[in-house]
Amino acid sequence: DWSSDVCSSDLGTRARRPTSGRLLARIVALAVFLATLPVLLLGWVRRESGQPLLRRRKVVQSPTSTENPLTCATWELAGFSGLCRRWPELWNIVRGEFAWVGNRPLGPEQAGQLTNEFERLRLAVPAGIFSLADAEGCPDAFGDEARAHASFNGVQHSWKVDFQILRRVISRAFSRDASPREKTTPASV
Repeated sequence: DWSSDVCSSDLGTRARRPTSGRLLARIVALAVFLATLPVLLLGWVRRESGQPLLRRRKVVQSPTSTENPLTCATWELAGFSGLCRRWPELWNIVRGEFAWVGNRPLGPEQAGQLTNEFERLRLAVPAGIFSLADAEGCPDAFGDEARAHASFNGVQHSWKVDFQILRRVISRAFSRDASPREKTTPASV
């Protein structure tokens, strides 16, 4: 069981409560959430016919117990891909469950697939809307490269790193090539 290994290891002592509980982060998230409410209408228009506007997802917050890891619900917005799909997660920040910057949240099944101490390092950082994998342009949020970035962030996590990640994600979102980078192979070089 992944949670018993995490809680009994050195990693368990590194796991901490999300820093998103800070009042300023929550107030800013609420302001952004309210200011961008029209995104819901745009999502309604862009979604496929018959598709629900919001899709519920259960995610692991942190390994706080060996029996039942702390989980919460989050939502994804239909009609969008990428960062816009994460818009409902602003509410998770308002509630103090997520941070602005952290590792992308995992579902219970994905958390169970973390096979070693290195991979479980990602659980030492709170779930966040933006991640180091986003800053690096990783196309698959649970792929090998994204998992390595999440583990690295588990070791190097600080407010300075969070600020650098946020700056890079924002610049990437507004750059010409906002799409995830493509892998180069010898044949494509």
